[in-house]
Amino acid sequence: MKKFIFLLISICFYNTYAQNYEVTYEKIEFATVSKKVKQHPILNKVFGSDIISSFVINLDQDQSYQYFEPILSNNYKVLDNSARIYKNISENIVYIETLIPNTIVRDTLNKYDWELIEDEELNFENYKLLKAKFTKNFMESELTVFAWYTNDIPISNGPEEYNGLPGLILRVEVYLENQLKTSINAKKVKLKKTSIANPFLNEKYKIVTRDESEKLLRNNFSEFK
Repeated sequence: MKKFIFLLISICFYNTYAQNYEVTYEKIEFATVSKKVKQHPILNKVFGSDIISSFVINLDQDQSYQYFEPILSNNYKVLDNSARIYKNISENIVYIETLIPNTIVRDTLNKYDWELIEDEELNFENYKLLKAKFTKNFMESELTVFAWYTNDIPISNGPEEYNGLPGLILRVEVYLENQLKTSINAKKVKLKKTSIANPFLNEKYKIVTRDESEKLLRNNFSEFK
């Protein structure tokens, strides 16, 4: 009987940790520059290249922690971006690392007015991906975001600040006026037996709002003028 109880507890413990995932994503920000910049040898080298970055997300049913992963690429300009993001779905909060050292933005999760698209599907590894989209105005232009999520991982979360779909988001495409600006694609999904905690609940970090962060950034950049 004791062996049976121990086995049952072990199975429950394993299943709890089996809900934890580690997902590696690749992000490409596509350059959109004027013809004049493209023809300039120096400006085109700085601004005319697509930018690639990679990050990892550890997540469970309720929380996620995203951090930068260094990569090498011969075809893209590699962005060395160490920004980290922590999300807690049940508490409806997100913590975002800023460009200012030890300064973290704390805010509510973004809400997306997703429209589910039932007639389009993709496959990634062993997961079936379903499509959704939302559209909004951005600087007097139309911004459209397409997301592919999987019900095989029923976690309402995703890369960066994306969330709110029935399953984990594994692919994102952002279009501005029908031109592809950003793509985010999962490259690897694996189970990981690890706990997730908010790394920013530490005295060394200063917690600010988005407005306060923008003000601090303006003040910091004004010093270089």
